[in-house]
Amino acid sequence: LVHSLHQYSFENSKIIIEQLTDVNVALKDKNNVGHNPIDKLSSDLRERNVKTIEYLFSEKLDMALYKKELIDYIVKSSNILKNKQTKPSLRQRAFDSLNVIFNLPQLQSNENLKESIAKNLAHKCTPEVQYLWLSAKMPNKGDNIKRPKI
Repeated sequence: LVHSLHQYSFENSKIIIEQLTDVNVALKDKNNVGHNPIDKLSSDLRERNVKTIEYLFSEKLDMALYKKELIDYIVKSSNILKNKQTKPSLRQRAFDSLNVIFNLPQLQSNENLKESIAKNLAHKCTPEVQYLWLSAKMPNKGDNIKRPKI
């Protein structure tokens, strides 16, 4: 059932995900051709699947464990933005989705994951996506900023 998430609406996918006893085991399970459910969601970037991916990464999954799937999703979204023949609505959806993903606190607070994503972005993604990555908000470090004495 989890391998068919890409066929359901976001609401149905969310209910299916909520009913899983172990989300990590279900989403890491590969089918007979070696794809997991997140790969299938990423290969069909309709709005319902984009919402499901955003929900998974923001609410349910540890991004560090799903680094490969996250990078694959970012690269696929970047390729949509690179293709000038893509419909404007799909381009905007991919851009908005990357903006949401890049600004997630779970991603911004993990330095190793950020470094790995930055390296992949530099080699595989368009400057537009690289700029979006660089403009993502940084986590608050607190008020202990050293100010020069005047």
